[in-house]
This record gives sequence, C-alpha cells and structure tokens, in this order.
Amino acid sequence: MKCDKCGFIYNKKVDVCPYCGNLVKKKKMSFFDRYVPLGNYSRMSVRSIIYIICVNFFLLGIILDLFFGFYSGYYFSIYGYAIGFGLMTIVGVLTRSKGLMHAFERINLFAVGLFILLVILLPTHFVTIAYFVIPLYFIISTIIATTFCIAERKSIQPLKTIGDGLLNWLFSLVILIFLLLSLDFQSAETITLLNKIIVYVSFIATSLFLFNTTLFIAARVISETRRPYGK
Repeated sequence: MKCDKCGFIYNKKVDVCPYCGNLVKKKKMSFFDRYVPLGNYSRMSVRSIIYIICVNFFLLGIILDLFFGFYSGYYFSIYGYAIGFGLMTIVGVLTRSKGLMHAFERINLFAVGLFILLVILLPTHFVTIAYFVIPLYFIISTIIATTFCIAERKSIQPLKTIGDGLLNWLFSLVILIFLLLSLDFQSAETITLLNKIIVYVSFIATSLFLFNTTLFIAARVISETRRPYGK
C-alpha cells in the first residue's frame, strides 16, 4: 500500500507508515471483494463472478445475432454489450474508482466500445452516429476530462489518462478520415455542414487534450524525479 502523506510503499499489515509515522487508514472489505470458495483450494471474488456473468450477456447477444443475423433488426449484441459491460462499468466505478478522473476513464472506455458496435451494426444511421453523436460526445467528454484533470492534477494516473486521451484521439481521427473521404456506407442520411463542423471541432478538442495532458504529465514526472524522497 502507499502512504497518503509521504508516498512510501509499505506492507498492508502495518498500522503506521514506517517512513513518516503517518497513521494507516485501513479500509473495510466491500461485498465485491469477498471471496466465494469454489473448491478445497480455489476461490473467486464476488466481483470476478459478476464480471464473468456480465461478459456472458455480451457473448449471448453475439450468439443470438449469429443465429438471427446481425442486421435482422434485433440488435442482441448491442443490448448484450449495454447490459453486460454497462453493469461491469457501474460495479467498477462504485467499488474501484480512485477519484472522478478514474471513474470517467472507465465510463469513457464503455462508451467507445458501444459507439463501435453502433457504427458497425447500424449502417443506415451511420451519418448521424459517426458524424454527430460520437464527435459531440468527444467534445463534451473532453471538457469533462479536462475539468477532472485540473481538479485532480496531483492524483491522476499518467498512463491511464494518456491512454484514454489517445483512444479518443484515434477514434476522432478515423471519423475525420471517413468524413474527408465522404464515406456514408449507404446511409439514408446526408452529410451536412453541421456534421462537418462537429467532426472538426471534435478532432481539435481531442488533439489538444492529448497534447496538453502528455506535456503536463511529463513535466510532473520530471519534477517528481528531482524532488527528494518523502518531501
């Protein structure tokens, strides 16, 4: 575990930090962290069991879509993903999130996966989804992520934050390329000026977020390496 005061990493069994003497705050085990015995020498946490059940919802949706057809109009895969991975996201946010930014990163990962499914399985609404809903989400999510990064600048996790920004930037880049190529995948809708503006703004927003968070985190890491330990 890590001391809240000095950052020293210590054993879970201690009552005070060996480095600075700060009192260790021991957390009570939640329901999701409890273990269920599976045999004489095996066990599994409640969280892991819930995650397995959630993944099976998505797999069931894929199997049903394979049986009825992915473009039959039932959209079992979308519902399975929304229920299964949506529940996984909720459990993760409520039990494992370390601050607002960490919770947002989990929600964003779920949203990106859902958007990919919508783009693939709803080709007739491609223009609305790819050139309006998704870029509009990226604009709003970038504003939210920037706010959380500023509020929690001392505790954000560098790799996760940069990875989240890179994921959104790559997705917005793909959408921008689709727009420049005027791809509509036989959608019944037409590409309007509003669609183009939103896509451009989305790409600019995600690019600025990725660039600035990378610079900020790099500067923070460099400053922390030069600081005496425990100061």
